[in-house]
Amino acid sequence: MLQQFRMPFQRLCLALLLLASYATAEPDFISPTPLVDRIDTPVMPVKTTGPIKVPMITWGGDMITLLGNGLSTRTQANSIFAKQGLDVELVLQDNFDRQIEDYLAGNSPYLRCTVGMCNQAIDLLNKDERTKPIVIYQLTWSRGGDTLVSKNGVMTVGQLKGKTIAIQAYGPHVDFMTTLLGQAGLSMNDVNVRWLPDLTASENSPVAALSLPDVDASFMIFSDA
Repeated sequence: MLQQFRMPFQRLCLALLLLASYATAEPDFISPTPLVDRIDTPVMPVKTTGPIKVPMITWGGDMITLLGNGLSTRTQANSIFAKQGLDVELVLQDNFDRQIEDYLAGNSPYLRCTVGMCNQAIDLLNKDERTKPIVIYQLTWSRGGDTLVSKNGVMTVGQLKGKTIAIQAYGPHVDFMTTLLGQAGLSMNDVNVRWLPDLTASENSPVAALSLPDVDASFMIFSDA
């Protein structure tokens, strides 16, 4: 019986320790600007030596890519990708602005983003014919993997009027937020948005910010929720 509960208990302890560490630090909120104004990385040819770098984000659907690569960040022999003649290095990058910098610099020919994330960068990406994005594959739809978590008595989206929301800048939840607010008859002007640089596993993420008394809700991935 003890063996059956050991791993869940260890994970619970780890989660509590992480939450405790988040609660002791003030997140570094940022003031985001449009990506077309923020990023000025020169466009360079895509690097042709070494493995092809493919970005991943913290999302269950990216297991498809990981499986295809042989359950490794570097393509494994006899994997699905290897059988197609590919040599891929998977790189976890939840910060979309850094993904774009790598893309423009030629470090990777790919962007891993939601439609909403890509739309935030479309003016920047369309500035150069070489970087105009082409959608080649859709991994998933979000079916509960993205969440809005609230406290301080907020039980509906409509009750967020005048409240403070924490969310990752340029991340996968920005269009989710605007959609939910619109469905509730609210706009961005009706809420106080506090922007963060990270998505998860950081003191500068929405799950960490939710520990602050003046933050009423946070957009986060389901594992953080």
